[in-house]
Formats: sequence, structure tokens, C-alpha cells
Amino acid sequence: MTLTDPVERGELIAEFRASVITETAKGRTTFAAVEESEADLARFETWVAEIEARDCFAAPIGAEVRAELDRARQAMKRFEAAALAAETTAGSSGCAAVRLRAVEGHRP
Repeated sequence: MTLTDPVERGELIAEFRASVITETAKGRTTFAAVEESEADLARFETWVAEIEARDCFAAPIGAEVRAELDRARQAMKRFEAAALAAETTAGSSGCAAVRLRAVEGHRP
């Protein structure tokens, strides 16, 4: 990768963050989507770490990419919270009870 590569410029991370924000706003928050997005974010974190390891000149764009990665992490936290809220229902006692679709109805 080079500094002209979209990954190194943070463009892919910005697109990822925008996608997470859009999906959250549209209410498309499921644990499957969260898991997929977590995998993407982990891949970006790995790429950025690899790029930083070979950035001997401390390119100014590095700070911008790290800031974009931090914004993506914050967007993921909100996305995860929205997915949890979407899967949460109020119980009869007024307390929130988490119901995961994958395990709903499957009791040991």
C-alpha cells in the first residue's frame, strides 16, 4: 500500500463509518450486522497498525487516519448499543430483558 491507497488515506474507514451511521439511523441494527461490521473494523485496525509500523517518516496523514479510525470505533459502539436496544424488550417487572433471536425459544 502507498499513501495514495484509499486505505492509507482513511477513505475506506470513512465509508465504513458512514455506512454504520446510516444503518443505525435506518434502524437496520441486528447482531448479525454488528458482527459483520466488527470484522470489518478489526480488519481496518490491523491495516492501520501495519501501516503505522512501516511509517518511518510519520506522515501527517497518519494522524487523520487514526482520527477516522477512532470515529469509526465510536460509531460501532453506537451501532452495537442500537442493536442491543432493538433486541431488548421490557419485562413484566419493568426491567429490560434481552432476547436474542438466535437463542429465543431454545432453553436447556
